[in-house]
Amino acid sequence: MKNAIVRIEVKLLDEDLDPINREIVEEEVYRLGAFYICSLSESKSVSVIPIAQQQAISNTIQPRAAIDIWGKHDSFDTDQERQDWKEVALGIVEDFYARD
Repeated sequence: MKNAIVRIEVKLLDEDLDPINREIVEEEVYRLGAFYICSLSESKSVSVIPIAQQQAISNTIQPRAAIDIWGKHDSFDTDQERQDWKEVALGIVEDFYARD
């Protein structure tokens, strides 16, 4: 290591190990005759815990259910107007599915 430019990579294979004492490592490398330490990095292996994917929200809805939801939340002047709209919309859906 006489007059060497040194890069040091420390890989701790257990996540429970304490970090290295950089000061001691640098002192020892320079004592061995290194000219310069260009990089000193340290990493730990970690356990990867798989995360189960969950689908909490579905972005699809059945047309009949969509009509019910939209009809409840849209502003109609009267309940009769809401009911008339719902009947027309459901009729369109029924006609569509009747074609299949």
